[in-house]
Amino acid sequence: MFVLFGCRTADLRPEAWRDGGPPADAVARGAEAWERSLEARGRAAAFTAQELSVTATDLWSSTFYRWFTPLERNDADLRAGFALIEGNENVIVTLLPEGKIVGVVGGNAFAGQGGARKGAALYAESLRVYTLLPFWRGEHVAYVGRDRWRGREFDVVWGSASAELSDEVDQYLFWIDPRNQNVVRIDFTYRDLWDSYQGTLAYYEYELDESIVFPRRIQILDSPDDAEFVHEIRLHTLEWLRAEEREEPGASHEG
Repeated sequence: MFVLFGCRTADLRPEAWRDGGPPADAVARGAEAWERSLEARGRAAAFTAQELSVTATDLWSSTFYRWFTPLERNDADLRAGFALIEGNENVIVTLLPEGKIVGVVGGNAFAGQGGARKGAALYAESLRVYTLLPFWRGEHVAYVGRDRWRGREFDVVWGSASAELSDEVDQYLFWIDPRNQNVVRIDFTYRDLWDSYQGTLAYYEYELDESIVFPRRIQILDSPDDAEFVHEIRLHTLEWLRAEEREEPGASHEG
């Protein structure tokens, strides 16, 4: 994670859209581009799953930033469960090998047996957001255009739950590789942290698993052109659980 301090609410929309919103042709083209990307990466299988369970390693290049999380090392192993049902944002993270448990259940931060509350909600929520953003399900999309990054051209699609600027609703720029429809970069806001917060995620090593094409390596960058990451999430295993297979993340911790 990183922070750009400022007073203004971060706005990822092109300047031309900030008064009247995106034009109709950009909206139509954006919807088509985003649907095409989702379809190519296995939307049908991903959207019918009810939970994603992963094992991962979270590598930090910055001990300073890592200090604000529940992690005790710069190379932390973990197991996490993310609820995938719309409207359910439960996430439970078990830090290994200590067994510390942190998460968000019913919108409330949770630290269970051996848990550590420092940064628990923000860390668990950030992990969920960063992992699931390539399969974002939002209401408003619009096509920004073609742009270059690291020597290649990408289709850039803007997305948000609101067509207007809001200090409560996040925005995203999805960089889609036209060769395979993979999302390789996402610029994002994080209103729950700061209104002015703006970050970049880079996604690598897409693999096909259970009819879903999913990245196995996620980098959080200070800026899109940085060679060094702030931290990197390496996903080792993924398990997409259906209704008959799942246990609600955090269900045994409520009450």
